[in-house]
Amino acid sequence: MREVRWRLVPTPASEKRRVKPSHAAWILTALFAVAVSASVYRIPIRVSDSVEILEAVDETPSIAAAFTQGLHARRGRCCARCVRR
Repeated sequence: MREVRWRLVPTPASEKRRVKPSHAAWILTALFAVAVSASVYRIPIRVSDSVEILEAVDETPSIAAAFTQGLHARRGRCCARCVRR
């Protein structure tokens, strides 16, 4: 009897349906980004926290000073009211 050997050669049509690893990585990254942004969107923001930040930024002379103040404002302090004491 004659032995038949099958060759697994992808045809051009099946090759187009295949997802490249880089595309799969982008798709997974997009799914994770959507999931994280949806959970962050649901986090409630207290108005008192936002008002204190806006008042602190309003008192600074420039954007750079506000950024620097924001970097150093929360070290070892629980809130903006404790910073003023």
